[in-house]
Amino acid sequence: MDILWLTLCSFLVFSMQAGFLCLEAGLSRSKNSINVAIKNLLDVGIAVMAYWVLGFAFMFGPSLAGWIGGSGFLLDPEPADQYTRVFFLYQAMFCSTAVTILSGAVAERMRFGVYCLSALVISALIYPVAGHWAWGGALTGEVGGWLAKLGFRDFAGSTVVHSVGGWVALAALLHIGARTGRFPADGSSRPIPGSNIPLAVLGCLILMVGWFGFNGGSTYAFTPEVPRVIINTLFGISAGIVVMVLYSLTLRQRVEVSSAINSCLAGAVAITASCNAVSLPEAALIGAIGGLIAIWGEQLLEKLRLDDAVGAIPVHLMAGIWGTLAVGIFGDLEAMGVTGTRLQTIQAQLIGIAAIGAWAFAIAWIFFSILGKFTPLRVTAEAELEGLNVAEHGARTETVEFADFLRKQASTGDLSLRVPEEPFTEIGLLARAYNHTMDQLERNQAQYSALFESTKEGILIADRDSTQLRAVNPAARAMLGIKDGELYKAFPLAEIMRLEEADPPVEGNSLALLLRESAHSGTRRGAIFRTAEGHRLPTMLFASKHSVQGQSFYTITLTDMRPEVEARRDLVLAREGREALMRSVHEGVFIVDQNGLVSRFNDAAQRLFALDGEADPGTAFWDLLFPAQLRDRVRYGIARLIANARDPILGKTISSVCQQKGGEDMRVELVFQRIQVERQVFLIVLARSLGAESLVRGRDFDALPF
Repeated sequence: MDILWLTLCSFLVFSMQAGFLCLEAGLSRSKNSINVAIKNLLDVGIAVMAYWVLGFAFMFGPSLAGWIGGSGFLLDPEPADQYTRVFFLYQAMFCSTAVTILSGAVAERMRFGVYCLSALVISALIYPVAGHWAWGGALTGEVGGWLAKLGFRDFAGSTVVHSVGGWVALAALLHIGARTGRFPADGSSRPIPGSNIPLAVLGCLILMVGWFGFNGGSTYAFTPEVPRVIINTLFGISAGIVVMVLYSLTLRQRVEVSSAINSCLAGAVAITASCNAVSLPEAALIGAIGGLIAIWGEQLLEKLRLDDAVGAIPVHLMAGIWGTLAVGIFGDLEAMGVTGTRLQTIQAQLIGIAAIGAWAFAIAWIFFSILGKFTPLRVTAEAELEGLNVAEHGARTETVEFADFLRKQASTGDLSLRVPEEPFTEIGLLARAYNHTMDQLERNQAQYSALFESTKEGILIADRDSTQLRAVNPAARAMLGIKDGELYKAFPLAEIMRLEEADPPVEGNSLALLLRESAHSGTRRGAIFRTAEGHRLPTMLFASKHSVQGQSFYTITLTDMRPEVEARRDLVLAREGREALMRSVHEGVFIVDQNGLVSRFNDAAQRLFALDGEADPGTAFWDLLFPAQLRDRVRYGIARLIANARDPILGKTISSVCQQKGGEDMRVELVFQRIQVERQVFLIVLARSLGAESLVRGRDFDALPF
């Protein structure tokens, strides 16, 4: 029955390996999940083999002065000795558990080969020697280790198993440092969330089941003590999680799942040392304090900037220390077989905690220090970014393939690439959504490119700091005389756009200063550049500044002002020509706008009608030239000519009575011409005097055809 019980407990402890795997994988990022899995698998193989070759002999062989076992290497019991076989099986599972604690703490950054060597050293040396001090002689029922003789008690390994693993993990963390990004340079702390919290919770539940075998099997026989051990274990676990929930709701108003997991496990670790010798209320108290220690331990590590990926040190080291000390405080001395007083027991517990901690930490520190001189302990920054699944094992997943595709598209800038869509998977759904987004982006990019390429205004894009040219549209190429090709990108912007003059001026004709002022004020600036062919290029320039992912650049818009300059020049020439023409014509010339007002008249008209060149422009045409009895008719006629470009009077010579400004009537021949300039209609009126002597009043008043 004892062999059957120990065999069953061995299987339960072995199941804890699956629990550690789920817990660590869930609290780590998915890019490292395969690395987590293979480490937990290798833990069993390395631990069992190393423990068989060396560890079991060091731990349970005949004691050499209570410090280390001296025989039993390559264990091979007699065929009839079944108990030794199952005892080895059970202890080998304990050894594997001690090794696995390191895996979680250093997750996501320790090199796989370094981890394997660490597992070997723990299994063959660190754990067995510490175990001999406390448990040596357990196979034969003797008290062999020097700590056990001193009165140190650790029933199922709060210190011997859990704190040993925690001390090694602490030494490793001090050597390899935190994960990239965990503690930024500004002194802040950035939590790295796990990839699958439900999986981590499942791992916690598996560990809880395994813990019944972990503690229950430490009786080494199916005795009446077993129920007490198991129920105390359950109470320690339950109290650990309950006190954490109450603490979090009171102080944080929320429950963080990862903290709940760790408090649950810390309660289990704390009760492990005394589960055979305390009452149920004491078990609950020990577990509750262990749960709180896990919370406070996480906060302490964060202040110390120590990156424990899964909280292994607060759970296994700190709660393990508390659980071992609680043996002396609460333990039933008679049930533990201790002959000294309680104070002596507490003293023995403190000595054991310190001695085993010093041994485990010192050997681990020496090991990592020496190994670090020959090979890096952690992966490269690139490997850490890529993930240990790929970097350490070449194991590619859909997520990795998706990330590789994104990197390829980012490096090539090819928006036509699409992610292969694997149906019925989460990555497949992401790929479909991404491809749909890229379709829309490609359409928008095509519209932008068409606008960029076809606009008549020149557009240039340049770095804001270096003013290195990045892109030029065809209109800007044509303006500045830039040849086709990409060679322009090798030259600073100031060599492509050679500024000669700015309006308003800028100091030193500095292009950089002109761009900065335009972007800052949000206004267009006049600028004259010298093109590649040496021609002057008058422009209106507008610069705007933008930032994308930390890179700043200018978008520069150039409007070619050469057509406007030429049009202005032509307009000046035309105006000067018209002035010369009007001065040279002997007849009077009036320009009448669409409201009937005289906008201009020439010198001949001024002399003919005795007009004032300063005061009379702007007067109604009919008021300026015609007697009162004709003004309404002329007003009507002017409106008719303005409205009808085909009026039969246009271009014909008509005669009428007009009046000089002084009041003298005279007979005048008039010719009306209609012109339109930019949607505005004007009448050009030519007037030639026939003299007052030819005036026949009645007939000339009636001759006006309006």
